[in-house]
Amino acid sequence: MAEQNMQSLDAAIEETIDLVHQVIEQTRAEIARSQALSQAEADLVQSIERIVDESAVLRTGDDAPSIGTAS
Repeated sequence: MAEQNMQSLDAAIEETIDLVHQVIEQTRAEIARSQALSQAEADLVQSIERIVDESAVLRTGDDAPSIGTAS
């Protein structure tokens, strides 16, 4: 009886370890996606700021301050 309980416990532990590994891999993938989205957002902000700056230069003919900078 004790041997059967030990085998059941070992199987449950192995299953739990496998599930934990799956969760870790899913979490790593989610972190990578989040980092990629953050980088894409930062790149987009830079592009928008550059477009705004270029547009201001075209309108005024000089270097206008960019978004978020003091005048």
